[in-house]
Amino acid sequence: MTDQDIEGCTTLMCPSCQGMFFPDQTLERVLNRLRATCDPTDVHSAMQEFKDRFTRALPESVKYKQCPVCDGPMTRRNYGGVSGVIVDVCYEHGTWVDGTAFGELADFIVRGGDLVTEKANETRARARPGSNAGGNSSLFGKILGSD
Repeated sequence: MTDQDIEGCTTLMCPSCQGMFFPDQTLERVLNRLRATCDPTDVHSAMQEFKDRFTRALPESVKYKQCPVCDGPMTRRNYGGVSGVIVDVCYEHGTWVDGTAFGELADFIVRGGDLVTEKANETRARARPGSNAGGNSSLFGKILGSD
């Protein structure tokens, strides 16, 4: 792994797969700098723009990554719960983002993805207790008014 500077923050990059490890809260610091440059659109437009990403199929098999610091298993998360970008998290040491996923994540942020995340969280909070807001397609259908 080699040091890489992104938005003034030091990350580690794997030269063979181009994946990046963001120590501690470095990923959020980088994304906050990107957030400062975005011109958010309305949530409905952002939802329409990212709809394909929300509904894409997950891979059939999953390989859990090991933290490059402690070698413990990392937890896979859909960033923001709705971005469609899977990141691997070690809650003690940082976040791993696969090679092309950082570009997708940055794109999600600068095109208003935080608005989508906020709207999805509001929709989930309004769901009846015990009901499943459904898969992401049902959740997004409710947000877009198509369910």
